[in-house]
Amino acid sequence: MYLFKSAVKEWHKTRGPNVPFREEDVINFAKARSETFLRNFSHLENKLDLLLMDRYFYTSAVYQRNCGLNPEEILQINIDYGAPVPDLTFLFDCDPKRCFERSQKRNISTGAKHLFSTSPKKISDIRKEYLDIAKLRDEVKIIDVNRSIEEIRDDLISHIESLF
Repeated sequence: MYLFKSAVKEWHKTRGPNVPFREEDVINFAKARSETFLRNFSHLENKLDLLLMDRYFYTSAVYQRNCGLNPEEILQINIDYGAPVPDLTFLFDCDPKRCFERSQKRNISTGAKHLFSTSPKKISDIRKEYLDIAKLRDEVKIIDVNRSIEEIRDDLISHIESLF
């Protein structure tokens, strides 16, 4: 068994964020993602109306894109190894400078450091990749978070209700 969190930790320990991914890494992450889903969530599929996950399916297509595969190929590898495609995905879109400021506040309060949000430029590049994926995937809905919390909530509820 190879769980996703273990795969991420192992990759950071042996390779790190400045070393390009290989196709082998993409496959290992896909296997780990599938195993994690099967072990922790598959038994809930017929018991819940809604299962929320954070960046579950699309993260690899964004962060592993330097392996020579395009995002669609990376997503297909994940599907081939058993990762279920979400029925609905929200992409919370925010200005990169605001995201960077928020990550800095979070890092100060938690003592953490996020490896991929080290500058507004890096966040901007990541944002572009997520927005490009959203153009390819009908299940991805972009949520503009530069609005009031009430407007965001209403938008989310409307999209979720469309599933039922």
